[in-house]
Amino acid sequence: MRRPLVWHVMSNAGGYGLVPPIAVGLLLPMGLLLVERSRIPQLKPVYLDYAVRLLIPAFAAWWPSLAFKERIEGNGRELLYFLRRKGESVTALLIGLVYCLMLIPFASVALTRAQFAPTSLYLLIARCLFVTALTFFAAFALQSGVLALVLTVAVNLVVMSPMENAIDTSALVSSTTGVGSAYAVGAVYVLLSAGLFCLGEMRSRRFTP
Repeated sequence: MRRPLVWHVMSNAGGYGLVPPIAVGLLLPMGLLLVERSRIPQLKPVYLDYAVRLLIPAFAAWWPSLAFKERIEGNGRELLYFLRRKGESVTALLIGLVYCLMLIPFASVALTRAQFAPTSLYLLIARCLFVTALTFFAAFALQSGVLALVLTVAVNLVVMSPMENAIDTSALVSSTTGVGSAYAVGAVYVLLSAGLFCLGEMRSRRFTP
């Protein structure tokens, strides 16, 4: 029986590969349930904002940084490049999509218990795909999964929120509603992700001694 592609590329990660499922698929939705039951109105929006702007996108960088470690850092990587002349963008995209599927428990709780808007879910998915694409490109550009992880988390913490605020207040979306603004920010992330997947594909086809 042929193993799924994502499972195959993550097989060398060992227990480290379980970090996103445990953190995002289990702990964050459980935390949201606890916050909802605490009946402290001020706590719920703070938890949601912190989770969807920082924590969930940050964990999206975890799998890509591990998935390509063997290809860019492992012993015998010359053989891997010789045997696999194609790039890795499809693999990176699949990793991002599987990660988005792990958001189902959190999204279910948020949509039913925390008045989480569907447009916010769309924006969250766009953030995660952007982080995946950036980590994928950075891993091959920097030739280091660890550096790619550090760089992407730094971008998530320092750059993404101010960039979203700048788009929100720009002339292009200033006359629209909050829904329109969310779609505009998401569209920017989708375009940036497409560009980074293309750049990462070209870079992953080249071997750097």
